[in-house]
Amino acid sequence: MGIDIAGDLIVGGLALAGIGIGFLLNEQARRRHRIEDALAVAEGAVAGASASMNFIQLIDTGFAPNREADVQHDFQVHAAVTARDALAEARKRLTEVLPYVPELRGYLDGEPFGIVKNRDEIVRLLSSTRGGLFIRRKAPDA
Repeated sequence: MGIDIAGDLIVGGLALAGIGIGFLLNEQARRRHRIEDALAVAEGAVAGASASMNFIQLIDTGFAPNREADVQHDFQVHAAVTARDALAEARKRLTEVLPYVPELRGYLDGEPFGIVKNRDEIVRLLSSTRGGLFIRRKAPDA
């Protein structure tokens, strides 16, 4: 009888330990995926800002179809507002991932269009961080 109780306690304790270990592993994976998702969104936002700025340059070089002056002006204003919003979104997303990629601070502290001008370097930093998230350095809790 005493052996049965001891065996039951050991099995119950092992089951609880297994549940605890499973919980910890699941939480670590969820945190990692949340950070990876934030890094991917930041990459997309930088690409979107860059594309918006490139579109404005195309408009300025006569890419837009010939239209009446007021329609052309409205088109340019809309493109400029879209680019401004895309740049603001990119800055916001980069700020969110700053704890995981502190090297980005120089791009955020500089000129507003530094994000677009340094797009390739920023995307490389984000991609390399996403690829080696818990290998290169331990990320802070999200």
